[in-house]
This record gives sequence, structure tokens and C-alpha cells, in this order.
Amino acid sequence: MFKHLLVPTDGSALSDAAIQMAVTLATERGAKVTGLHVIPEFHVLAYGTEMIADTEDQFIQITRQHADKYLLVVTKAATQAGVECDTVTRNHAHP
Repeated sequence: MFKHLLVPTDGSALSDAAIQMAVTLATERGAKVTGLHVIPEFHVLAYGTEMIADTEDQFIQITRQHADKYLLVVTKAATQAGVECDTVTRNHAHP
């Protein structure tokens, strides 16, 4: 029935639970898993330019580190269960 499961993650406890459920289901069905993390859009909220603490480049670097960390949870769970796994990171885009 299921051959490929897409598992979005934001690093939360609920995401971790969903990852475990997806890996269990993939193990039972012989399916593979793809972990997905969508990087949020960069926003600057400040009263004046002197208040801007992070540049867009810093934001991107930090959010990519978070994405790697979140997706590593998917990879580790799948690897431990012997499930084929890919991961994907995408930037948020407006429709």
C-alpha cells in the first residue's frame, strides 16, 4: 500500500513522534522515508536599522544548521530501523 512516506519536521516533539510512527510504518510495509524541512522566510522586525541584529546571511546559516539537525533525527531513526531514507530542505516560498 505505502511505498514512500514524506515526513515533514520542524524539530518539535510532535515531529519526532511523527518520524517514529512513519519509520515504524515504513518498516512494516517495506517503504522508504523522505524527511522534509522547510526553512522559514527571512523577516526583519525593528524600530530602526540600528536594531537589526541578524543579517539575512546569518539567518540562512542558522536555519540551515537547524534543518540539518532536524533531518538528522529522521536519518538516524530510519537507519536504525533499516529503512531507506532521503532528506530534503526547501526554502519557504510565497504562492
